[in-house]
Amino acid sequence: MNKFKRASDVIIVDTSGRHKIEDELISEMGKISALRVISRQSVLQYKHSDKSLPDIAQELDVKAILEASVLLINERVRISARLYDAMKDKQLFNEKYESPFSDLMILQGELAQNIAEEIKIKLTIQEQERLSTAHQVNPEAHEAYLRGRHFWNKMSLESVDKSIEYFNKAIERDPNYALAYLGLADAYILIPQIKALPAEEFMPKAKAAAKKAIALDDTIAEAHATLGLLHFSFEWDFVSAERELKKALQLNPNSSKAHLWYGQFLNVMNQPSEALEERKIAQRLDPLSSFSIVNAAAGFYYCRMYDEALEELKKVSEIDPNYWVTYQLRGGIYAQKGMYENAISEFQKRTFQ
Repeated sequence: MNKFKRASDVIIVDTSGRHKIEDELISEMGKISALRVISRQSVLQYKHSDKSLPDIAQELDVKAILEASVLLINERVRISARLYDAMKDKQLFNEKYESPFSDLMILQGELAQNIAEEIKIKLTIQEQERLSTAHQVNPEAHEAYLRGRHFWNKMSLESVDKSIEYFNKAIERDPNYALAYLGLADAYILIPQIKALPAEEFMPKAKAAAKKAIALDDTIAEAHATLGLLHFSFEWDFVSAERELKKALQLNPNSSKAHLWYGQFLNVMNQPSEALEERKIAQRLDPLSSFSIVNAAAGFYYCRMYDEALEELKKVSEIDPNYWVTYQLRGGIYAQKGMYENAISEFQKRTFQ
């Protein structure tokens, strides 16, 4: 059986219609430390692409592609999964899994373990335990959560409110659904940035939601990362922040979000070089995400490497020319370089849709 020379770098392409599974599968696969699993945002553009597997693999610097889809039939769920050696354009794995929809997360953990076995990766005892531990899912709550994430990812004035609406709907359907509370926490964090409203109004709500998510499921890495962000950025509780962020990275070393927030924490702790390395890791995990690229550029900015930061921002312009964070950061860079007219021009472009 094929063995990857570099512990498999994987992207997951969801070919489902209505029921999306990329985020959950990426989260499950990301729990395996020997893998580098590319984030959903960077994979999304290939969903309907006619590019060959070797071309996609080369662009994202990965070795394997997992193509997966979900079919819901009378409250039962079927996952079809095909694993390819992307460089050789060779199929390695083609399996189907079926169970009640409520066991969707259990199925995905099983799939992650089978793929690790297929590509000859040895799981640690802790990884085996995390992949074997899953909670049942309410189908309506799950659907509402996915819709909430869809709107949250847009990061616009209207979409953030829409995301909160769906996260609350998920909680109404299942008050014990941890991911819905995490989504709510992330939305509350976003509001002051997008709407220029007082952080004091929303950060306590974000913290309460993040803690609720952890209380319901302590294995969700992103919940610990969000709580860590709140500890250092709002409460200046650096000891608690470091504890939560390191816990997030331990649970999921492939969490781009955890590496981003840990990078920001290291900046606050006056460790810009170490922070830049964390931001670079986050970018490698999510190479085509405007958010991760801007954060890598910010890492260069805090290291006073202004020209390098501007070069990074050029990548964002190619992906999303109207991404508002780009204008904000570029304005700051020009101000530091003494190019004040350019800085003012960039700041004036900073608007939300």
